[in-house]
Amino acid sequence: MEQSTIKVRVGRFTWIVREDSAPCASLLKDPDQHLTTPELLIKNSDIVTIGRVPPTSPKDKRLILRRLNYRNWRHQLRDFFRPSRAKMAFVRGLALEAAAVPTPRALAVAEVRRLRWPIRAYLITEEVPDALNIGWVIRRKRAVLADLTLNLAAALAKLHASGFSHRDLKPSNILVHGNNEIAFIDLDAVRQYPRLPETRAVDDLVRLAQGLFGSPGISALLLARFLRHYCRLRTLDCQRWWSLLRARLAVAPR
Repeated sequence: MEQSTIKVRVGRFTWIVREDSAPCASLLKDPDQHLTTPELLIKNSDIVTIGRVPPTSPKDKRLILRRLNYRNWRHQLRDFFRPSRAKMAFVRGLALEAAAVPTPRALAVAEVRRLRWPIRAYLITEEVPDALNIGWVIRRKRAVLADLTLNLAAALAKLHASGFSHRDLKPSNILVHGNNEIAFIDLDAVRQYPRLPETRAVDDLVRLAQGLFGSPGISALLLARFLRHYCRLRTLDCQRWWSLLRARLAVAPR
């Protein structure tokens, strides 16, 4: 089911928010104020600042606020001719949610421009509770590898079967939470196709295999188990896809 959105003006910002769960007015009015507490920051660079927003009441969910800082004029020039990466991530987040692909719920997005020149952009999503980087989980929780492998295969099969490609499937963009459940993040790297090209799906698998299954202690057996489950869910010829993947991994840069 596609999520309805509306435009709202709060202070000096014009936000696109989802109708069913818009963030609180104080966050929309002054998002920068919520990125001033160092211990709440996840990342702070010239390009992007990401921080946690604590709930205002016990029943509220924790949120993640991402601000594009645009300290690189090349990034500004790129987004001058198209929506910002924040807006693209918001739109794709709603599309993934509608397709039941696991990802944090996108709540709101705003762009700040002067004569169309991008100055800042903001994206608000729900925080995935108690989420861990999948690379960290693989290195430290060997006992869950079997279940985690199958869950990851199922999540990626759902992503691809729904016509989406995630062009940056590195471990930091895959979260693990709950009962080894998967959530994809960094959605500005997602592209949607009427029907996902096979080459695009293979590219995703190669990126994933390089970053994840190339980790020390991760056997080719786990990669094979992952691929069997992925192919079964998508009704693909596993032997053929295993050959495609091995051929690409043999020549792809590590």
